[in-house]
Amino acid sequence: MKLTRREIEVCLLVMEGYANKDISNSMNISLGTVKINMNRIFEKLNLDDRLHLNVLLHQLIK
Repeated sequence: MKLTRREIEVCLLVMEGYANKDISNSMNISLGTVKINMNRIFEKLNLDDRLHLNVLLHQLIK
């Protein structure tokens, strides 16, 4: 499955080390929406947590 534009934006902020609350503030969305986006990203990419997401993202940009 492809990530949505919003999910990609969330991924980029995760790569920069943003916590969910920081992502929420930066994107002007609720904390709940960030959590939903994170769960969808994990599901689509078959990942368990943001550490594995970060590892994958850094591998992709090398």
